[in-house]
Amino acid sequence: MTKRLALLLLLAGCPLRENDPCQPNGSMFCASNTSSFWCENGTAHESPCPGPLGCTMTTDGTSGFCDAHNVSNGTKCPTAREDQWVCNSATEAAVCTRGRWQTQRCSLCSEVAGQVSCRP
Repeated sequence: MTKRLALLLLLAGCPLRENDPCQPNGSMFCASNTSSFWCENGTAHESPCPGPLGCTMTTDGTSGFCDAHNVSNGTKCPTAREDQWVCNSATEAAVCTRGRWQTQRCSLCSEVAGQVSCRP
């Protein structure tokens, strides 16, 4: 399925499903305000977007952003987010490791200019 076809299906109310074929690799689309699909190795994978920004598409509709804040431990994450961190709260952070978000307790979690600090 081409990127244009995937976009047309989404706009027509025919969302991708888990494991559907997709292209190009690395692309991401919103399935709803709170979930997304990303394309990895030609296969679509669904992931929740539990943060306050949810899932938002670019104004031209060619890609999306999934806010992973407040993600649950063990939730799937795309390879493109490998080793990326988010603060779930003032006392919890999450890191994308081997395709899953892993949560960690912190005495203080903070984000400044995209950099996360999780103090032990």
